[in-house]
This record gives sequence, C-alpha cells and structure tokens, in this order.
Amino acid sequence: MNFIKKYGLLVVYILFLIYTIERIIHLENNNKRIIFFVALLYLVFRLAQIGFGFYKNREK
Repeated sequence: MNFIKKYGLLVVYILFLIYTIERIIHLENNNKRIIFFVALLYLVFRLAQIGFGFYKNREK
C-alpha cells in the first residue's frame, strides 16, 4: 500500500508536468512561456528537495 501511495503520487505529478509542458509549448506569447518555464523548473526543484528530505529522514 505504501509503495502504491508513494509512486502513484509520482506518476500523477509526472502526468501533470507533461500536461503543463504541453500547455507551455502551445502558448503564443514568448514572455509568458519563459515565465511559465522558470516557475515549472522551480516547482520541480522544490519537489525534488522535499522528496530527497523524506528519503533521508526515512533512512535514519
């Protein structure tokens, strides 16, 4: 159950990322595209940090 919970969330997040990237690609305005891309990169970075924190805490 824990495995499904952990990786199910990851799959949902990846699908959301793909959808968001698709939306960004189809934006006509280049300035908006850059802002969205930077925000997306920041979100990915934050999630990676949080995920890594959980992983480190679990090993102890």
